[in-house]
Amino acid sequence: MSEFMTALVISGSIFGVMMLTQFGRREYTWHKVLMPVVSVAAFGWAYLRDIPTVGNAVWLYVVGMAIGAVFAVAATVTTGIESDSGKLYTRTGAGFVITWLVAMALRVGFVWSVDNIPSFRNGVGTFMMSHELVQDSIAPFFVLMALTTVIVRVIAIKVRTNRMAGAAAAPAQLVNSAF
Repeated sequence: MSEFMTALVISGSIFGVMMLTQFGRREYTWHKVLMPVVSVAAFGWAYLRDIPTVGNAVWLYVVGMAIGAVFAVAATVTTGIESDSGKLYTRTGAGFVITWLVAMALRVGFVWSVDNIPSFRNGVGTFMMSHELVQDSIAPFFVLMALTTVIVRVIAIKVRTNRMAGAAAAPAQLVNSAF
């Protein structure tokens, strides 16, 4: 399978899992939390087992994780949390979809551009040579970016749901302790 098709399959799979498990109004359950994490972790395991660390690869990965964190913030901001009949729900819409589409388009667009635009390929090659990077560090960059996006969003949503649950329980505790 070509690099472009691999990028398309991975990015499309992550996008699909995120939309199937997170889009719309969903009850906040462990299944909804773990499904995206397990999916991205499976790609992570496949692509990060033999991750190259030569030259400045570690810095490249840090940049990928930082970009992933930015997308995580955007995905978290576009996720509402509601309480209904004692249950918590997440609610996502167009902003959430756009965030994931942009992240996916950047990954796929990069690989497509390297394959199809000679000047872009030459520029990437020059950048990689001058920064002592190997071609095999590109896939881990994108996998770490996606993994960071999913993990940071999961943690941020968990923090928000814990705060909501704590705020909802606080008045009840005050009422109960007053008697």
